[in-house]
Amino acid sequence: MGQSEPQELFSRLQVAVLLVLVCLFGVGLFFLKHERRLRSSTIEITAGNPEDYDFKVDVNQAPWEEISLLPGIGPVKAKAIVSYRRQIGCFRSAEDLLEVYGIGEKTVSSIAEYLVFADTSE
Repeated sequence: MGQSEPQELFSRLQVAVLLVLVCLFGVGLFFLKHERRLRSSTIEITAGNPEDYDFKVDVNQAPWEEISLLPGIGPVKAKAIVSYRRQIGCFRSAEDLLEVYGIGEKTVSSIAEYLVFADTSE
């Protein structure tokens, strides 16, 4: 009698499908085990107190975005400061900011400690 080839228990396709299913099962177990860490959580961001930070802004060179970070100065006042600076020239002191429309004594006194005035004239 001739020797017959032994029959394979599973075809290659069946083995491949089985491997895919085992991998999917393993991935599912991983996600179940780590679902708390993978779940997004809400992050609460609160505004900081300006007194907690030590930063200086050169109002003669800073863009309006940087100036707007000063306490009591938002985008509108920051843009007014930059516009005034471009039209009139550099500021020499915090009191010069009183010439800018919308900037008063209260605002100047609250931002004075954060200001520096670099001489940009040559």
